[in-house]
Amino acid sequence: MITRQDNKFTTNVYRKACTTNQVPAFNSYTETRYLRSAIRSDCLRAIRYCSSVKNRLQELDFIRKKFHRHGYPLSFINPILRRTEKDLQLKARALPSPPNPSPLPAPVRLSVPFAGPCFYQLKREANKIGIQLVSKPSQTIGTLLCSQAKHRLPKQQESNVIYCIECSCRVEGDPVVYIGETDRELGTRVREHRESWAGSVRSRANASAFSTHRDCTPAFDDAKILNRACHHQMRLLLESAYIRTVGRREAVLVSPNDANVNRNSGALLQDRWLPIIRRFCR
Repeated sequence: MITRQDNKFTTNVYRKACTTNQVPAFNSYTETRYLRSAIRSDCLRAIRYCSSVKNRLQELDFIRKKFHRHGYPLSFINPILRRTEKDLQLKARALPSPPNPSPLPAPVRLSVPFAGPCFYQLKREANKIGIQLVSKPSQTIGTLLCSQAKHRLPKQQESNVIYCIECSCRVEGDPVVYIGETDRELGTRVREHRESWAGSVRSRANASAFSTHRDCTPAFDDAKILNRACHHQMRLLLESAYIRTVGRREAVLVSPNDANVNRNSGALLQDRWLPIIRRFCR
């Protein structure tokens, strides 16, 4: 908002008359870094838009009262405000960094539901294998009502999926399943599985575990999509998780190495993580 005082223009943060000033409650089921980001974003807006020191101090005091009203302790708010101001000062004084001739590859990020304290423990373990876990909020009424509003592609045309194919044979009453991942259309990969099972595979690269399991009748037409992920490492991680949960006893179609995040030299998903993995793979 631009105002004129003493023949000078000053700027300040503008709020609509209908604003509610609602923020996530401090005791809500939300990851802590999102609570910090809410305070930091308001502080950055106050520093950037307030042209005078007086307006800036008034805006920071308003931010303090707003978050304190929603249960945020002042011992949590004040350090974030001070750190944000200090970071902006250091950034303004810093010299531009020279261009990096060999930029680092983009980190692998995986979005999982926030599960309280166990999320932070799983996040530390995932960092050891180069995967950054990002929490996502739980479903709301709006997402439940509008989740099917858009028309989806036919299942056979979807790509970047983790899928499951059941067979007619059973182990201790449970159906034997095959779990895999692909970045191509699901119909293309299922057709390769069908050719490998029928013995008419044209390329060794397209061979699958069905080539040595021809005594049963796989349900190729009823392949199920378990999850979706655009990044290859994410699909491998989810594939490993589903193999350790859905296909734990189906050793006929799943080799032991498939329990790894990377089939050649990946980190083994240990049994102690199975309760958390089962919760994420519902």
